[in-house]
Amino acid sequence: MDDEAKAITKAISAGGDMSKEKIAQFNEDIENICTYCLDGPANDVHTRWTCKAFKEDRIKIDAEIAAIPPDLLPYCIQCVVAPAMALDGNSSFWGHQLPDELDDKIKKLLGRNTYLKTPARDGQAQLLKDQALGIAEDDEWSGLNARQFMMKQKEAYGTGSNLDFPKATDIEMLHQGLDQSQGTRLNDDNDKVTDGEDTITLNQFQPDGQGFYDVFGDGSYTTPRNWIAALGGFGLWIPRWPGTLKQTFQFGAIKGLKASSTRMELAGWITSLTLPFKNNYATDNAAVVGKATKMLAAAKKRGRPCSRKRNHPDIF
Repeated sequence: MDDEAKAITKAISAGGDMSKEKIAQFNEDIENICTYCLDGPANDVHTRWTCKAFKEDRIKIDAEIAAIPPDLLPYCIQCVVAPAMALDGNSSFWGHQLPDELDDKIKKLLGRNTYLKTPARDGQAQLLKDQALGIAEDDEWSGLNARQFMMKQKEAYGTGSNLDFPKATDIEMLHQGLDQSQGTRLNDDNDKVTDGEDTITLNQFQPDGQGFYDVFGDGSYTTPRNWIAALGGFGLWIPRWPGTLKQTFQFGAIKGLKASSTRMELAGWITSLTLPFKNNYATDNAAVVGKATKMLAAAKKRGRPCSRKRNHPDIF
């Protein structure tokens, strides 16, 4: 390569990443006019979004995106850099208000979401929608983007509630005072009792020979593509609360940025230990049984449920 070719190569490499618009700022021989359409600035944003010479190409690639007015797109998106997602479903994904005259299809494409304001299929689903909408529109979250809002809802590790566990003496005193057949026997069926509101078969959900009541637990954890949106919790079903004929439900959400389905199940089992009576806990998760066994063995070995040395992430 001779000296002239080297000079040309150096010039190309030095200015190859610069738009004609930038070069025109320091070289008066270059005009800031698009080479393709001869109308508009000679920069990459104009070439991609508004250049008339490439209008048909944009429509062929994606007609919906080509129909979006470029002035509705922030500069970072025009440069293919996504901004933080906004929380308001009435605006665009990045929080800009959308013109009323804009086509509904384009509004949806840009982020308009009316799901929470659309009537639900039943009363329970409508209640959940109303609750979610109330949270999202609370002034407390004003100014937060979607990611920050989710972080606030999930909260940090260790921000959950401290549990109170009953003493063995308290449990024994409760069991001693229970009338296991509480209720009035029905005349037409001696195997059934009623308290005026609820009726159960006498041997249904009765405590076993050692006085343990049945407790059924489960946990769930959503696993969307983005872990920020993952939520989880647990629930307990107690078919018959000791001393009554009534069933009871307990449930709760789990705090923390990340978790797993097994941890949700573990939270349900740990919560069952706060119940003031002896119980048989039923779970369909084999991992919970294994981890619970390790936790109980560790507590028995050390004489307390916690230790400074944590050999397993799910042994607290």
